[in-house]
Amino acid sequence: MCIRDRYMGNITRDISLRDDTFLRRTAFKVLDALLHKLRDNTNPLELIVPEIIRKVKLASQDSDDYEKYTRMLEEIVAFNSKEVIDYFVPKFFTLPMTNYANDVVASTAEVFGPILYQYSQTEDIFKQTINFLLKNQDIGEDQIQATLYCMQQLSGHIPAEKVHEFLDSIVDYFRVPDEKQVSKTYYSLEILKHFMQERCQELSEDKIMELCENLICLMSYPDQKVLQTVNLAMRALINSIQKEELMEFTEKLVNCFERGLSTPLTRKQNKVLLFNQEEGIEPFFNVAIQSLVFGNKEQCKNAVRLYNVMIKYTDTEYLQSYSLKLIGPVIRVLNYKYELDIKSRILQLLVKFIEKQITLKTFAIQLQTTLIKLLNEFPESVNFIENVSQVLTHVMSLTIKKDLIFNENYVRFTKELQNEGNAYPSAFFMEKALEVHHNHISKALIEQIAKTIRDLEKLIQDGQLAFTYGKILGYFSIILGEKYGEKVFSEFTSAVEGAGKEKKYKVVMQLLGLIKVCQESIYMVKDDKIRDLIVSYIIEESEQEHLEDFIDACATFKETRGNRFQIIKKAVGTKKIMDSNKGEFIRRVQNFQDL
Repeated sequence: MCIRDRYMGNITRDISLRDDTFLRRTAFKVLDALLHKLRDNTNPLELIVPEIIRKVKLASQDSDDYEKYTRMLEEIVAFNSKEVIDYFVPKFFTLPMTNYANDVVASTAEVFGPILYQYSQTEDIFKQTINFLLKNQDIGEDQIQATLYCMQQLSGHIPAEKVHEFLDSIVDYFRVPDEKQVSKTYYSLEILKHFMQERCQELSEDKIMELCENLICLMSYPDQKVLQTVNLAMRALINSIQKEELMEFTEKLVNCFERGLSTPLTRKQNKVLLFNQEEGIEPFFNVAIQSLVFGNKEQCKNAVRLYNVMIKYTDTEYLQSYSLKLIGPVIRVLNYKYELDIKSRILQLLVKFIEKQITLKTFAIQLQTTLIKLLNEFPESVNFIENVSQVLTHVMSLTIKKDLIFNENYVRFTKELQNEGNAYPSAFFMEKALEVHHNHISKALIEQIAKTIRDLEKLIQDGQLAFTYGKILGYFSIILGEKYGEKVFSEFTSAVEGAGKEKKYKVVMQLLGLIKVCQESIYMVKDDKIRDLIVSYIIEESEQEHLEDFIDACATFKETRGNRFQIIKKAVGTKKIMDSNKGEFIRRVQNFQDL
């Protein structure tokens, strides 16, 4: 360096250290010119930078001087020339990185990020930093956080061709979750989280799903900081997906859940810890709702699968806090004109919410209308009707209009019978409503219905409906008193003795329904004649297709249990029961005592 250039360098240094921003920036322009002019072994940076570094080291980190001198270093780095980068890499990227190095590199990450993989000192800086922090945690939390922040900023600027290499090196730290390695997991996740918040949209679908599965495996990690970081990373991942692609993503997400939740951490706790904290399930139910409401049939099914995951692994407290957002769309979609399969899946969600003790009170009126309509939408599907009735019975517990709901279903039951429609849905709901609410439905209403319901018996042809009808009368007996029950019981037994084959089948099923509800009543269990009548009918009279109905119904009749071996003996020798069904019949009769 000639005397003139050295003189210019000294002047530049002196001016650059002054407080005047305009003069300092002018001096730095001179410095930039000197860097481009001098090509020998001299470096004008040596005239200025060491003095700035000396002063920044002396300054307190929260002082104005510290801010001034770090800003000077940032302005020099911003030249973004090879000479500047070559000069600063060894000064800044020596572990442990000093506070000023962390601050300057973080602020100029757009300069250093793209060149990390071009220098041996920085090509593995993320792993080097994590490993250093793991071995030197005594450096203090502030220093650790500053270093992590610096790495986060750098991750947002690494070159695109190195992204997969970077991600693989970070994920290696938690690919196999280890609850004893909290710091290792947390440090790597913090860096990954920032990258995903900044650049997740650049990743291929395969890479996104790989990251998704790795993150899901950490959702039951027993550390709050880790869980919070996983939550933010997953939010970034989901937010990176375009809205029109979100419904296709649902299937991939739920597949990842089904694989990822088989980890020992989740199996051990039988819940997902991330779901059981504030806002833990929010990013996931937003995906589920989008597919449930706007998706096609297959996407709707995948949304139901995702709902099932959330319901299963989330405690009631946290599900309840999102009940409005979660349940509203479910009821909305139940009103769509989907086929039975999809509506059954969606209805099952309401059943599971009830089983989780999630209150549906806010939706009581809306649900009442929807469910009553559903009772008649698929009358041939027993399972569907049972689920509808279960939810509607729960809705009754949320309203003071129990009498009104019950009476409306009785009117519907009457009309269906009179018009030769399918009365089973209404009958089944009446039975379930009485089972749960017989203490809360007014006696006056039951007395009123009791005056007309017996007139409907002649219209009942189906055995299953007859059995349900008998159970309804059984609950009437509990509400109205023993005299009513004895009267019905006596009329049924008399009808069995004098009936023809078809009528006898129907009346026996009604009688068995009555016994199922009232089996503890004295007038039910003391009459051996009734026991013998029913057992005889099962073996000697029943048609083959009715066999299972009779056995299921009789399983609750206590008096038959003590005679199961007698029934077996008769059954084996009865021609009416075909050989192919003997084993099943005997097995079921033997199980009477267990039912």
